[in-house]
Amino acid sequence: MAPSPDPEFCDHLVRITVTEGAQPDDGEIALFNAIKNRRTDRSAYFMEDLPRDLMSGCRDIVESAGASVLFFEDSASVEGIANLVAEGDRLQFDDPSFRRELASWIHASRLGSGDGMSGSGFNMPDVFTPAAGFMIRTFDIGSGVAAADEKKILGGSPALALLVNPSDTAEDWLNTGRALAKMLLTLTSAGYSASYLNQPIEVAALRLKLAKIAGVSGFPQILLRVGRSAENPGPSMRRKLSDVILT
Repeated sequence: MAPSPDPEFCDHLVRITVTEGAQPDDGEIALFNAIKNRRTDRSAYFMEDLPRDLMSGCRDIVESAGASVLFFEDSASVEGIANLVAEGDRLQFDDPSFRRELASWIHASRLGSGDGMSGSGFNMPDVFTPAAGFMIRTFDIGSGVAAADEKKILGGSPALALLVNPSDTAEDWLNTGRALAKMLLTLTSAGYSASYLNQPIEVAALRLKLAKIAGVSGFPQILLRVGRSAENPGPSMRRKLSDVILT
């Protein structure tokens, strides 16, 4: 894969060439096998320390892509970040356009849409998915969402992970995504889960506050909860491969 922007197509960032290469090593095979088990797990995690070698391995992966990752386990940092996430919830849900867009991605899996999130992703039966979409679209539930997120972070998140770039270009976003994909598979292969807390990154004013709390001079890109849960959730809806790859 090599950077190859196309001035005629603004969303074109890289060109991927598939060739025959060296045989994969055991680590690469483990990551490949983790693909089918990787999930975004929004449940509460066991409050246990993350293995030091796992965090070190994640740092090596992210740094090899030109980014960095910081792990936060101390109560003061976690509480400060939790407050920003809650504030982000309230600000985003106060925006009707945000609620409409979020609701548009809430689909019952039985409808066969092939994308979005069903009620199972929020720990509710799939049959209640339309009601969840209606609630999100119609009412400002930001305070309730903020309280739930804050509680889950403080009582069900043994560590938070923040991916940071020194700059904020499209190439930085791409490199962060590459690092994130490999890091998530590394966590999965070790029996750990992650879920996203990007509210304070999506709200510009809170992004600056997050950088200050984290003590970084760069640009926060991805914020994750990391831990181990009781069971792996089911797979999310996905489009067919033929729908997203052109040959």
